[in-house]
Amino acid sequence: MLDITEKKAMEAELHEHRYRFARNVEQRTEQLMRRIALLESCNATLCDKLALAKSESAAHKPVGSLRAPAKDRSAASDASLDKLSLREREILIMLPCGHSNKEIAGALHLAESTVKIHVQGILRKLNLAGRVQAAVYAAEHGLIADECRLG
Repeated sequence: MLDITEKKAMEAELHEHRYRFARNVEQRTEQLMRRIALLESCNATLCDKLALAKSESAAHKPVGSLRAPAKDRSAASDASLDKLSLREREILIMLPCGHSNKEIAGALHLAESTVKIHVQGILRKLNLAGRVQAAVYAAEHGLIADECRLG
C-alpha cells in the first residue's frame, strides 16, 4: 500500500506527464498550422513567380535563348536532367514550391549553404540564369514535389 507522500509524488508525476503531453500536442499543432500556411503561401508565390517568369520570357528572349527549340526540348531536357545528381534533383523538384534555401535545407536535413551550392550546380548544369527559371523548368517538366500539388 502507498503512503500519502508516495501517492502525492505519483500524482505530481502524472500531472507533469499530462502537461508535457498537452504541450507537445500544442507545439505539433502549431507546427502543422505553420506548414499548412507555408504551403498555401508557396502555392500563391509559385503562381506569381511562374506568371512573372513567363511574362518576362515572352517580353524579351535573350540572344541565344536558354531553351532549346520546342522540337528538340524533350531530348535536350532528358540529357540535361541526366547531368544532375540525385540530391540536385531532390532540390530541383522543391523549387517550384517557392521554398527558400533554408526551408529546403530543413526539409532535406542539409545545411543552407549546401542547398545554395546545389542550386548553383543546377543552374549551371541546366544552363539557366536564375532560380525562377529553374522553377519554371521543373514545373514544365512535371518535376514538382508532391507537397506542392495542392488540389
